[in-house]
Amino acid sequence: MNRYSVIFVRLFLLVLCLTDLVILGQRLRPWSGIIEMPAESTSAFDPLICLAVYTVVLFWGAGIRSEGFRKAVRISTLLGAAGGLLMLGHILLPSLDGRRYVLLHIGLLLAASVLWTAACILGSKAAGHFGVGIVSGIWSAMVSALIASARILWVMSPNAADPPTHNNSVLSLVLSSPAALSVPQGLTATTGFLLICPLAGLALGFICALGSER
Repeated sequence: MNRYSVIFVRLFLLVLCLTDLVILGQRLRPWSGIIEMPAESTSAFDPLICLAVYTVVLFWGAGIRSEGFRKAVRISTLLGAAGGLLMLGHILLPSLDGRRYVLLHIGLLLAASVLWTAACILGSKAAGHFGVGIVSGIWSAMVSALIASARILWVMSPNAADPPTHNNSVLSLVLSSPAALSVPQGLTATTGFLLICPLAGLALGFICALGSER
């Protein structure tokens, strides 16, 4: 992975993080309204803290000089971007009743998980260490989460109706795809993606690591 590839990866990741932060800042204006949000919703500081951590971790990790790790990062970033497009499909696909729509949503999420798993395996082979494979799974999932979160924040609206039949739990908002989200719903869904995706990547990484040890 040459110098220009490193610069491209770091720039791509930085743009992703900053895009999410800028959209979040725009959607929360006026910022004085943050303290008036319902107590049961996630705080605006939750996705903000997550995005800040993402920015530091991804930008720092992309600059590690180990050639094997750099190759794993490049692979994980590409697969994570592809996984993010699949998650965008999940978000854009309407949540309608019917087995076909349910299967499509599940299929898109599973396909993204397959890409994260591939990042684990290929990253481990690139660096010659199963630990890097675990990091690769987390890394690719984080990239996917950033892409998905950008879309969630974009459709977030202070005037969006909160459907009475819609469960506002983190998991339900991540698994569903409403056409518009209120600010509390959008913040909860964004935080959910930013937290659940890396945990899924971590779990897949450990599974791949255990499989490679056999």
